[in-house]
Amino acid sequence: MVVDHEISFKPDGVDGAETGLCFFAEDQIDWSPTGSCVAARMALAHAKGTRQQVQTWAYNSLVSNHFNTGAFVASIVEEDVKIEGPNTKTDRSGVVVLVEGNA
Repeated sequence: MVVDHEISFKPDGVDGAETGLCFFAEDQIDWSPTGSCVAARMALAHAKGTRQQVQTWAYNSLVSNHFNTGAFVASIVEEDVKIEGPNTKTDRSGVVVLVEGNA
């Protein structure tokens, strides 16, 4: 997702907002921010220390931003979740992200 922090519509009750383009598959662009992309952005921001569990963030597409509707709103609902898997040799932790909204 390529984002712009300056042009984002920020709905009431959120701490911040981004507007962006979500690229997928073979250089296709989704008009929606997509739930999986929003969850990944929140998890990455949390890992970088720029999002906390108590914060909510709005993610807009260029379309939803223009009409000031349709933003996906995300929040981290659980921190320090143990991640296990067949290729995990060391303990890793992650977050659980709640994503709500309409495309």
